[in-house]
Amino acid sequence: MSPKHPLSTAGIYIITCTVNGKIYIGSSVNIKRRWSQHVSDLKTRTHDNCYLQNAWNRHGEKAFKIDALELCDKSILVEREQFYLDTMKPFKSRGFNIAITAQKSQLGRPVTPEHRAKISAARKGHSVSEETRAKLSKAQKGVARHSEETKQKIGAASRGRKKSPETVEKMRIAQRNRSPERNLKISMALKGKMHLPKALEEMNKARKGVPLPLAQRAKIKASWKPVGYAIPKKWIVTSPDGIRIEIVNLAKFCREHGLDSATMNVVARGKMKSHKGWKCERLDE
Repeated sequence: MSPKHPLSTAGIYIITCTVNGKIYIGSSVNIKRRWSQHVSDLKTRTHDNCYLQNAWNRHGEKAFKIDALELCDKSILVEREQFYLDTMKPFKSRGFNIAITAQKSQLGRPVTPEHRAKISAARKGHSVSEETRAKLSKAQKGVARHSEETKQKIGAASRGRKKSPETVEKMRIAQRNRSPERNLKISMALKGKMHLPKALEEMNKARKGVPLPLAQRAKIKASWKPVGYAIPKKWIVTSPDGIRIEIVNLAKFCREHGLDSATMNVVARGKMKSHKGWKCERLDE
C-alpha cells in the first residue's frame, strides 16, 4: 500500500520496513491521517519513536509501507491493538514498538484550565542549552521543505483569514510586555535582512488606500521640517597653508577650488587625513 493510504476510518494498522522486515503496530480513529502524521514527524526527524526514526533515516521513505490489519469501532481500538501486540510481538529484534501495552489516545480529550496552568508553570523559565540548539539545528539540515505547490496551497488557505478581536488584543499585550532582552534578540536576528522585491511590491499594494492611524500621523507631522528653513551645515576647511575658513556650502566650495566633495566628507569623518592638502571638519552648533 502506498503512503497515501485511502482509508479514513478507525482501525489497527501496521507499518513495515521492507529492508529488514521489522514492523510497528498502532491504532487510530483515522488511519490515513495517522499515517500522514507519522510521515511528517519522520521527515522532520521529530518522531517520538527513536527506533522507527533511526530506521527511516537509514533506509528512506521508500522502504516503508502501511497496511490496515483490522477496521473496527473506535470503542474497541485499544482492545484490538493489544491483541495484535500480544500475538505479533513487534518488539526489539522483531519490530519498532516500545510500549508492550496499548494506550488510549488523548485525541478529543479536553484539557482543563487547571491542567493548562500546570503545563504553563512547568514550561516557564525553561531554556534550551546551546548544545541542544546545535543538535536540533544539525538534525534539521537537509530536511525536506514544503514544495512550491504546497506553499501556494498554504498561502491560499491563509489569505482572507481574520483574527478575532480577542486574539488581536492578546498579541498586542504580548508585544508590549516583551522584555528588553527579547527585543534585543529580535533586533539582532533581523539585522541585515531585506525583503525580496516581490515582497516589497506586495506590501506596497497592501498599504495603498489604507489610512494611517491618527497617532502615527501626529508623529510624522511632528518630524516634518518647514520647507525653506532647513538648518545649513557648517564646515571648517583648512588650506594647505594652514588657513582656516568657515563655510556653509561644502559642495560649492569644492567646485570652486577643484576638490572632490565626497572625499572631503571622508576627511571630515576622520577616515582620511587630507585631500590635496586640504583638511575639513564639521562645525557642530
